[in-house]
Amino acid sequence: MTLAAGIALVSVPAGIAASCRTNWPLGFYVGVIAAGCVLAARGRVAVRRRASAPRGADALGPVPS
Repeated sequence: MTLAAGIALVSVPAGIAASCRTNWPLGFYVGVIAAGCVLAARGRVAVRRRASAPRGADALGPVPS
């Protein structure tokens, strides 16, 4: 909930500022900025998971015989 509130506190004012400068609607900018934040967070999680994954031959477990 805190993360969602933080994303809203960033995306709404930034969307308002971008909408005032262009002819595009506010909802478009708020949606794109919020989606960008979510995609960035998911990318960060994926990178962290990949960095902590085991490597080498035993990363997949024992080979069945």
